[in-house]
Amino acid sequence: MKRIIASLIAVLMLAFVTPVVFAANMDFTGEISSEVKYSKEFSGVSELELSANLGNNLKAGLNFGKEKQSFPWNPANMSIKNLWLETKGALVPGTPEFVTRIGGMDVEYSDYIASEVNTTGISIDQLSMGPVTLGGYYSLDSASNLDRGAYLKAKLVEGIEAQGTIVKANDELSYAVETSVKPVERAEVSGTFAAVDQGEQAYRVDGNYQLLEGLEVRAGYQDIPAEF
Repeated sequence: MKRIIASLIAVLMLAFVTPVVFAANMDFTGEISSEVKYSKEFSGVSELELSANLGNNLKAGLNFGKEKQSFPWNPANMSIKNLWLETKGALVPGTPEFVTRIGGMDVEYSDYIASEVNTTGISIDQLSMGPVTLGGYYSLDSASNLDRGAYLKAKLVEGIEAQGTIVKANDELSYAVETSVKPVERAEVSGTFAAVDQGEQAYRVDGNYQLLEGLEVRAGYQDIPAEF
């Protein structure tokens, strides 16, 4: 299944890119990150992603993924990990716009249950309806046991935000609720509760208050098991 999806994405990318590859104002962007660690061996982790705006709210990209190598690094060891196509628009004219992606995904809905979920499939994001924003993904990679997840973010009252996230992966259901409240000016209290169905639970509470310009007081408490 994974090879079929990768081939389909490659064909789609060629179909979109070929007519515009020589067009003017082609917008190419890239992002590279690295982390170097010095211990018994000098090594590091690098990640590279390239994308191109193809016009009409259409983007295509490829990701080389994260590679851990010892020094001296060899760029030849890098290989393409995933390809993706992304578009932004409304399904029906006059309805809210949202982002749709097919191909490689790097999902980050929650730091506790859906952070850096790397899979291949289809997703929607930034679908806003009034004070509510939602999104979700569905994996088409059989190796990841058809992972899927969704989030819903709401800002119903000024100064209060909340987000709920649910993920089903490896036949395990996980969920998280995160809130942020600003009771008074210059003060903020946030809290998170995450759990695995019939498993471990985690929670965290943070607060901060800005006393003066450049001076802030912070306090917090957390109970986060190693499973998170």
